[in-house]
Amino acid sequence: WRQCSGEGRFGGPVDDLHVHFLVMALDDLPHADIWNAFFAGAPSGSHSAWVHCASPERCEENFAKSGLTAFTIVPTVFSEWCTDLLSPMLQLLRCALAQQVFPPGAPAKFVFISDLTLPLKPMSVIRAELGEHPFASDFCIYPSQWWLPLKTDNTTWRISASQWSVLARADAETLVKVFPQPSPDNAVQVPKVEGASWSDFVAPFCIDEGAVFSAIFGLFHADKTANTANSYPGVGQVLFNSIDGIEQGCCRTWAMQLGHVSPEVDAQIVAHWEHNSQLGFVLKDLLADNQSDVRPSMVHGGGDMLYVINKLGPAGLRALRQSSFLVGRKFAANSSFPGFAEIIFAE
Repeated sequence: WRQCSGEGRFGGPVDDLHVHFLVMALDDLPHADIWNAFFAGAPSGSHSAWVHCASPERCEENFAKSGLTAFTIVPTVFSEWCTDLLSPMLQLLRCALAQQVFPPGAPAKFVFISDLTLPLKPMSVIRAELGEHPFASDFCIYPSQWWLPLKTDNTTWRISASQWSVLARADAETLVKVFPQPSPDNAVQVPKVEGASWSDFVAPFCIDEGAVFSAIFGLFHADKTANTANSYPGVGQVLFNSIDGIEQGCCRTWAMQLGHVSPEVDAQIVAHWEHNSQLGFVLKDLLADNQSDVRPSMVHGGGDMLYVINKLGPAGLRALRQSSFLVGRKFAANSSFPGFAEIIFAE
């Protein structure tokens, strides 16, 4: 991803980065053996791990059974798919930001992941990669056809981006400052940006994807007829019409979720991605490995298909380890992945 190291990135490199892993879960964190192996190889004080559970009591029971001692469970707040997964994100950030890291003032990154996400690199590689630009956040920005246009203005949009972002400390602080404190009982209210409320935009959808980027950086302003660009601090240049409908920005999470149309059109879309994006390059390698089982699963009422990793052979594991991605999803909860730690966490 050119924007992981391109123009507009901030600072670095540093070797004392503190990485906060912020997990959104239901009632468990599968693949505890892999997480325990990951943290076992990490230097003390280099990281923290936080988890928001929809069912905290069950999380506590499951974590105790599986020996997941690296994770701190944060107080539960309101969460509902699409309606509001931002409240758990804000809660995780508030708890992580309140922690004193050593040495005091050390740069920090905040990595949002799901309960079915796994690290694709050892901690040393993740810290080094994120430490290249310690004061810049990483967003995987969706193609502009998924942005939210202002109802009264055809030149203004909220940029939509994957919720699996990586925030630098200053941007994390901005996000928790502009949003109200999350509540256990009610969805968070999205604040106005440049005088425009959430309801002023056409077809506003999941707020964790549509509200975060603009809350930190502001709106996108452009002539819809031209492929103009805006630049954002630490992110760099964002084009209105991204090339071939492929994500922009710096994508740290490997995840393949595509809109479902029909089997024929779906196949064409996948083929296009396999030839035009880093996400698709990895998918092609995984599908080519006859010892791996990676297949699409319909989600969200059949409107989208998300590729699920059910099994990985050595070639599939090496494809993930050698990719540019630091973490990946969606790993099937009930599957086991022999050889994962030996290949993925090799220095």
